[in-house]
Amino acid sequence: MKNFIFIALLLFAACNGNLNDQQQHASSQSDSAAVVPDDSSAVIDTAKLIVPGASIGSVKIDEDAALLERQLGKPDSSDAAMGKAWLFWFGKKDAQNNTSELSIFTSYKDTSMNGKSVKLVRTTSLFFETGNGIKVSASFNNVQQQFTIKRIGSYTAKDGRSMLLYDDETGGIAFEFAGSEQTCSGIIVHQKNVPVLNTYLTFHPGMKITGAD
Repeated sequence: MKNFIFIALLLFAACNGNLNDQQQHASSQSDSAAVVPDDSSAVIDTAKLIVPGASIGSVKIDEDAALLERQLGKPDSSDAAMGKAWLFWFGKKDAQNNTSELSIFTSYKDTSMNGKSVKLVRTTSLFFETGNGIKVSASFNNVQQQFTIKRIGSYTAKDGRSMLLYDDETGGIAFEFAGSEQTCSGIIVHQKNVPVLNTYLTFHPGMKITGAD
């Protein structure tokens, strides 16, 4: 009888030890899962992503201009001449009471003049941002830390503000800054290694080009 009781106690101890091991293993797995960072929140929705030299949201550099109305609807305003055109879509006013704007410049794809493509995309909306978090309202210092920008021009906005234009020509992205505030008020995506002024001067023909006295 004593032998039977002793054997039963050994079996109970062995089973209890296995259960504790399983619980500790499960707890360890749970703890490991808890410390793994979730990076999914850092991924920016492609609908609001600015990709230098490539796109703003769904609008891509070099895409067929005929697709724009299908994507964005009919433009609210346009200015066209000699095969070139600026197209404008206006959104709701932001927290600073500024009207958000998406501006797109199109021209002939090539010398055949058989179709037009997107050459430049500009936004003043807080909705869009780059993969490193730069968007309209960013400070000059923040932009300068993320992009290799060079001042290329200045102009006076319709509201009287002095504006400065900076371009990262190699990267294919440019920025408008309110001179006194040094705050980004517009972001422009253009073809890489092509100066933004090649097309931007048609948007602000009265711009004073830096270094061109």
